[in-house]
Amino acid sequence: MGTIVDDGAMPQRRSGNGGVGSSITGEGQSDSWIKGKTNVRRLVNMFLGSTEERKKLAGSPPTFDTITADQACNHKLYEEFAGFLANEYKCGAGKNKDKHLKVGPAVHYFNSLGKQLSDKYKNENDKTKYFFTCKDVNGSSDPWLWFNGVRSNMHGIIFERAAKRGEEIDASAPAIYLTHVHKISEALMKEGSDHSAIVNITLLTTWYTGGRPCEPAYLSLRGMQDDDEFRVTKGPLPQIKTKKIKVFSIPPGAKRHMSWHLVWGDYLALVHRQPVEAEEDEFGEKVPDALWIIPELQQVDNSGTWLGNQLKALLPQGRGGSSR
Repeated sequence: MGTIVDDGAMPQRRSGNGGVGSSITGEGQSDSWIKGKTNVRRLVNMFLGSTEERKKLAGSPPTFDTITADQACNHKLYEEFAGFLANEYKCGAGKNKDKHLKVGPAVHYFNSLGKQLSDKYKNENDKTKYFFTCKDVNGSSDPWLWFNGVRSNMHGIIFERAAKRGEEIDASAPAIYLTHVHKISEALMKEGSDHSAIVNITLLTTWYTGGRPCEPAYLSLRGMQDDDEFRVTKGPLPQIKTKKIKVFSIPPGAKRHMSWHLVWGDYLALVHRQPVEAEEDEFGEKVPDALWIIPELQQVDNSGTWLGNQLKALLPQGRGGSSR
C-alpha cells in the first residue's frame, strides 16, 4: 500500500452562533472543536475512497455520512483506519508536509471516529449499544478491550518509526520563559507603534494572569481593582475552556520592560479606542459595553492564534517560524 498525501484545505471558520430559536446541542460549540470534527470526517472520506475494499466499509458514495449503523460496528472499519493513519496518510501542508502523523494527532483522529459514530448510533439498537461500550471512559467489555488494543498498537507503530528515524516525537512548541517575554516586550516598546502596544499588552496580560493566550480577550475592567494590602491589581478572569472563574493578580514590574502598568499606559496613550455604542442582541435587548481591557482581541477569530502569529513575526526574515 502506498502513501497518501493530504492536499486538502482546512475547513473554514463557521459564521455566527445562531439567532432567535437556535438550538443548543450537547456537542462541542467552539470553533476549534467544529474544525476538528470536520477535519476528521474529511480524513475518513479520504480513507474510504483510497481502495476498492475500503469503499465497501460505507454506503454509496463511500463517505462518513453514508456509514450505516451496522457498518459502524464493523471492526475492520477501525482497524483499517488505524493502519491508514499510521502507515499511509501524510500531511499535505505546514511544517509536517509529506511526513507521517505524529502520535497525538493520529490518536485524536482515531478516537474522534469512534466518538462521532457512537454519538450517532449508540442508541440505535442492542448491537450498537454493546459495541459502543468501546468508548466508555472506564470500560472492561470486549469491545472496549479491542478498541483500546487497536489504538495502542497504532500508537506503538508510530512511536517506534519516529524513534528509529530520529524524528521529533514531542510536537509541542518550544516554551517561552520570562527572559524571552522581557526581550519581546523591550523590542515592542522600542518599536513604539499602536500595533506593538496592542501586542505587548496582550503578551504581558497573558503572562501575568497565567492564562491561556485566548483568555485576555475576555478580561474586563469590571471587577478589577487595586489591592492596597498586597499592592497588586487583581480581578476575575473567565477561563473559557474550563468554564470556571479564577482570580488574577498583577504586581508592580521589577523592570520597565516587564511592567504591566507601564505597558497598559503605553496602550492607552497610543491606541485610539473607539466609543462603544449600545447594541441589541437577538432578543432586542440593549447589550451594555463589556469594558474589555483589550477590545481589539474581540475582532480576531482566535486571540491565542493571533498572539502566536505576532510572536513568530518577530523572528528574522527567512528563518524557521517567521511569517514574513
